[in-house]
Amino acid sequence: MMTWRRLFYLLLLILLVSKADATGSLSIPNTFATQSGNIPVSQLDTNLSTIASYINNREITIGLSGARPSAGTSGRYYLETDVGGGTFFVDTGTAWVQVSPGVTAATAPGTYTVRNLVGVPNSAASTTQTSFSADLAILRNPTTGGVTVFTSVPVTAGRIDQQFTGGAVVGCDQAAEPTSGTFVHWYFTASSASTNPQVICSATAPPTGPSLPTGWVSWAYLGAQPIANGEALIQIDFRGSQMYYRASQNVVNGGSATGGTAVSVASFVSANALSYGVHMLPAYPSGNVTDNTVFFELVAGTQWGQALPAYPNTTGAFVGGGPFLVYRAEFPNVSQQFYYYWAKSGGSLTAGVVSFKVPNGGD
Repeated sequence: MMTWRRLFYLLLLILLVSKADATGSLSIPNTFATQSGNIPVSQLDTNLSTIASYINNREITIGLSGARPSAGTSGRYYLETDVGGGTFFVDTGTAWVQVSPGVTAATAPGTYTVRNLVGVPNSAASTTQTSFSADLAILRNPTTGGVTVFTSVPVTAGRIDQQFTGGAVVGCDQAAEPTSGTFVHWYFTASSASTNPQVICSATAPPTGPSLPTGWVSWAYLGAQPIANGEALIQIDFRGSQMYYRASQNVVNGGSATGGTAVSVASFVSANALSYGVHMLPAYPSGNVTDNTVFFELVAGTQWGQALPAYPNTTGAFVGGGPFLVYRAEFPNVSQQFYYYWAKSGGSLTAGVVSFKVPNGGD
């Protein structure tokens, strides 16, 4: 049987807990100080049960983002283990609000990136499939901004000849196959339960990104690949943020203009590319003994670079009969074009795109 002295101290403790600096919604149902005579112990049980329920309902719950309950209990916390390596949310009573960055925030808060990305044409179906692997992939959830880290991502193939439906992660996010002269954009994607990401494709580049399969919540951008005639992939090797063509893609053939002439690279350099590499063969036909120079511009009327196709011999005369050198120039991507012109007539320029670089966050 509880003695009156013990009961007094217990009541005092309850009153201190319920009154001192109280800002929460906990309310003690029974107040003994306002009652007289014999007080049923059941009232004490009710008070303790009320306190226990209030505290237990606000314990930190640990789980996946998909298992987080609906908001409705003000003051409770939820730790999502699949968002940012561990991210806290608080229930306001009407909504869940993120109250801390993820554990991996020091690595990449709210960003995606890949490290040592390798992509190659799939030997079994090189015109429709490209396979990717990476040392590290950080995928971002576009809804929450949280990130998930994967290491040693194994070789995984993506394909353009199929649209994924429901939760099946195979193909692209659009029904129609990509057409000649366009680009597909490759992505890693993951669900909250993924042990390794899968590869999907889309006609949409970042920052918008792809429409995700049902149940898949995050993505990381890999790169772009152009489509040739017959809705086939042009062969590319992906290395980090660089895309290298297996064959030079010709954009100038025998160019002889002496005034600024625009050269479009839009078929071989994606609109979101940061820069692109061009192999150039400037030639000056035999029989000419004077110098000639080919100039390059990024913006019409502003010289950016030049190449000399012929060099003087020991007698001081210029030797013709080029091409003499193959130049490789890295152009910043300005409107997917550059300009060229010769200083004088008689020159001939051949140029082809050999690579381009995209912003996938890695090398």
